[in-house]
Amino acid sequence: MAEAFIPVAHDQFSCPVCLDLLKDPLTIPCGHSYCKVCINGCWDQEDEKGVYSCPQCRDTFTPRPVLRRNNMLAEVVEKLKKNEVQAASPAHCYAGPADVECDFCTGRKHKAVNESREQVEENLERWRFALERRGMKVSRSKTEYMCVSEREGSGTVRLQGEEVKKVQEFKYLGSTVQSNGECGKEVKRRVQAGWNGWRKVSGVLCDRKLSARIKGKVYETVARAAMLYGLETVALRKRQESELEVAELKMLRFSLGVMRLDRIRNEYIRGTAHVGRLGDKVREARLRWFGRVQRREREYIGRRMLDMELPGRRRRGSQRGGIWR
Repeated sequence: MAEAFIPVAHDQFSCPVCLDLLKDPLTIPCGHSYCKVCINGCWDQEDEKGVYSCPQCRDTFTPRPVLRRNNMLAEVVEKLKKNEVQAASPAHCYAGPADVECDFCTGRKHKAVNESREQVEENLERWRFALERRGMKVSRSKTEYMCVSEREGSGTVRLQGEEVKKVQEFKYLGSTVQSNGECGKEVKRRVQAGWNGWRKVSGVLCDRKLSARIKGKVYETVARAAMLYGLETVALRKRQESELEVAELKMLRFSLGVMRLDRIRNEYIRGTAHVGRLGDKVREARLRWFGRVQRREREYIGRRMLDMELPGRRRRGSQRGGIWR
C-alpha cells in the first residue's frame, strides 16, 4: 500500500524557544510543544514564583505540570530529519577537521568557506531559507561577498537569480579584512582612530600645567587603546609597525610641546611621558591572545588555524611561518 504524502513546512515542527527542530518534544497542558531542554529551562527560572507559564500563549499552570514525551510528534520529526538528510547537499560541502564551520548549521556542520561559486550559491540559498524560516529576510541589495585567493577572475554569484555585489574588503567586528590578505587599510584606520581619540582629549594633553607622566597615562588610556584595538590578530609588517610608531610620536610631541626642530630624541620623549614602544605593546597583546587561544579546546577554530600553512611564497617583509613564529 502506497504511503500518502502530505507536504509540511519545516517551521511547523520547530520549537518556539530555540527555533530549531524539536528535540525530545514535550506537549504542555495548553497544547503547545517544546524541546525538553527548552521548556525545562524556562520553567526552572520560574521556580521561585511557583507559577509556570507557556512561553507562547502565556497560559499559567500551578503546580508545575508533569510532562511526558510526545511519541507521535517525535516520530514525525525524525522522518522529517531523514528526508532533509536525503535532500541535503553532497558530502564535500560538509565541514571536515580543517574546515571553517558554518554558524547557522545545526547538527552536521557545512563549510563556511567555499572553493567554488556553485558552493557559495548553495550556501546562500540555504542561509536564506534558514533565516526566512525564523521570520527574517535577506536584503539582496545589501548582501555582498568577497573572494580570498581567487583563482578565476570571471563569473558572478547569484541569489535567487539576482547578481550579488563583489567587494574587495569588508568590516568584521570593527576590523577591516581585505581580499588580498593585506592589512594596510586596517593600519590606516587604526592611526585615524588614534588621532580621533587624541583630539577628544587634546585640551588635557596640551595643558602645560599637567606633568608629562599624567599626559602619558591619558594618552595610553585614550589614543593608544584606539590604535591597538584588534591589532593582536593582524600580521603587521615592519613598515606598517613604523607607520604606527611615527603617528604615536607625533601625538606625544604635540602633547609635550616639542617640535622636531628641537632635536630631542624619541627615546627621551618616551621616557619623559613613561610610554613604552608601541611595537612591544602589540607583541604583548598578541602573546596574551595566543595564550587564550591555546587554553581553548582543540576543536576550536582558532587553534586549528595555528597549524594551517598558507600556499605560495612568502612576500617580502612578512613574517616567516605565520604571525606566531
